[in-house]
Amino acid sequence: MTDWRGESILELRDWCHALGRHASPSGALIAIGPPCGFYEPRWGALQGFARPLWGMAALAASGDGSLLGEELWDRWRGGFVAGTHPAHVEYWGATHDNCQAFVEMAPLALSLVWARRELWDCFRPTEQDHIFEWLSQINAHEIHRNNWRCFRMLVNAVFLQLGGPVDWKRLEEDAEVLESLAGDDGWSVDGNSNPNARTVDHYIPSAFQTYGLILAEMLGPARPDWAARWMARAAKFALDWKWFVNSDGAQIAWGRSLSYRWAAGCFWSACAFTGQEILPWPEIAWQWRSQKRWWAEKPLLRDDGCLSIGYAYPLSRIGESYIAPESPYWLCKIWLALRQPASHAFWSGPESPPSECPGVRALPTAGGILCGSARNPVLLLAGQCGPDWMAGREERYGKFAYDTVHGFHLSDGSGPTPDNALLIRPQSGGPWFGRTESRSWSVAKDHCEVEWSPFSGVLVTSTLVPAENGHRCHHRIFSSVHLETLEGGFPEKGIVDEIEQSRRFFWLQTGHNILREHSRIPVLRRWLPAGTHELRSFIAH
Repeated sequence: MTDWRGESILELRDWCHALGRHASPSGALIAIGPPCGFYEPRWGALQGFARPLWGMAALAASGDGSLLGEELWDRWRGGFVAGTHPAHVEYWGATHDNCQAFVEMAPLALSLVWARRELWDCFRPTEQDHIFEWLSQINAHEIHRNNWRCFRMLVNAVFLQLGGPVDWKRLEEDAEVLESLAGDDGWSVDGNSNPNARTVDHYIPSAFQTYGLILAEMLGPARPDWAARWMARAAKFALDWKWFVNSDGAQIAWGRSLSYRWAAGCFWSACAFTGQEILPWPEIAWQWRSQKRWWAEKPLLRDDGCLSIGYAYPLSRIGESYIAPESPYWLCKIWLALRQPASHAFWSGPESPPSECPGVRALPTAGGILCGSARNPVLLLAGQCGPDWMAGREERYGKFAYDTVHGFHLSDGSGPTPDNALLIRPQSGGPWFGRTESRSWSVAKDHCEVEWSPFSGVLVTSTLVPAENGHRCHHRIFSSVHLETLEGGFPEKGIVDEIEQSRRFFWLQTGHNILREHSRIPVLRRWLPAGTHELRSFIAH
């Protein structure tokens, strides 16, 4: 029988020791590569220090922190002291509006409560004051109206427990923002300034509910009304989220933050952390264990034992502008369940996959439909649009379908990536354009629809319909110019023009697909005169 908890502790310890070899002299900064995020290099090195604490502190909360070894705790204690002392050369520094450091403050603050014996109680009063002063900067600045509001709430929740400078005005403000981002179906969007350009991806929905579970536990005694809403939302979300993993443990991946990898499954670990049996424990255990088995076969680590940037294999173009070499350690949230002892059902009990096929599920807040099978669930998307500052937003959000088996392609600028997309250009030539923004969209029980325009003079209405062993795409195109189109299906599968009954293959070079280095895309190529046209295709799953 697999010792899931014991193996997890050993893996976490190995990761921390590998990071420690890159630590600064006093331990406050851990940089494992040249800085490449858009923020100050110091914040990237802070990530290397802060993000492992998700797992380290969760284990300490169980009373088993000593299993990591005193050497590790000594290093992190020294880092806290140096990083928060204004006169120290490794001082983490002053922050500003929308500062990246606010993200890192969440695990830093939580570790002081969860690993109180190993950290907070070991600090002298002046050192505790320095820590409070540095963390309290989060209340003095403005923060993005998205999942970052959770981080400020977590810091204030820690202040409440440790006697720090709680800012209830900020807590109220942030709680209101979280409500504005939440849908009635348990899902949350990451920002809501444009209802037709919402952002939901493979990671953020799980993150919102993870933070909600933790906040419900920490703030519940003071605000039971908040806690009740967050718990109810997590319970609804679980009924959909459990279908986003296939029978082998692979998850549907789309959008940003792909370098966090398995952190998309942190919600299940948070259920264990907080002791919330949102689904039966065998189902929660299966969700976590099946994903652990799938990821265990993937080359996540560099030669020095540190996490790489990539998804199923190292792939630098997966990293967004906010991804530094140390950013993938957000993955340490998968170890939240270490708070529970080895005897807990999450670790020692049986496991059981969902008992029935999901069928077709409408996801109105996410802007799509879940279909396919337990072997390969598929997400059809209409109401998605990546932020305009993100490289590759068309590939990350604008494809019509994403799944667990075939992955999707990211462009390196050398050519189009037509998998599960309709790409259009004038017949006179030039670059290909796909869907980057939606003019309008809708989700029904058995289909979803989106209206979009690749460029001036062209208007497309695309309807996506689940079907047996695949799905159908119906595109109604109006154009004032002659067009050339490329429409693709899933890599290595088939696509059929249901009007002309034809198909072709379009080959891509190595290193475009997030799951495998070599793949090919089935593509239909059409030439359309100016006017109105109907395109109908069947995409095999």
